Amino acid sequence: MVGEYQAHAASSSANPFCREIPVMSMPFFRLFVGSLLVSFVVCPLLVGCTAGRATMTGRALHDALDAGTQLRIVDVRSRAEFGRGHIPGAIHIPFWQMGRRSKELGEDKDVPVVLYCAHGPRAWWAAFVLRRQGFSRVSLLAGSFKAWQQSGLAVASGNE
Repeated sequence: MVGEYQAHAASSSANPFCREIPVMSMPFFRLFVGSLLVSFVVCPLLVGCTAGRATMTGRALHDALDAGTQLRIVDVRSRAEFGRGHIPGAIHIPFWQMGRRSKELGEDKDVPVVLYCAHGPRAWWAAFVLRRQGFSRVSLLAGSFKAWQQSGLAVASGNE
């Protein structure tokens, strides 16, 4: 059998219409497998992270802040978006930095954390990261910052 394969390989290399198909390079293969993992594993996990999880309406968050409830509000949008307007008292940690900056939320991982972005996906990513790091009471702002604005609730501006 091995001899037949070698004979076939030798005869096919002489034929210009029958070439070897190049094997994928390792970096390309890793990228390909990585994209499959994101598409078929990570994205469904993210949907699972938000399914059945807590969300908080803007009005409920506003009332909790007025009542002095201890919680952390985190804006995961870009610095420019944060500067144009954010929920008063929100901590700004862009979603792509959540993994390394989560310590800014404090040592007590049982304090409620409310995340928001402009529409939702970035907050989902940040929630996923925080849950993986042991934060037990992570919720998303229902309707995101857009709903907060449309409700006519207070908006702070600037990067402070």
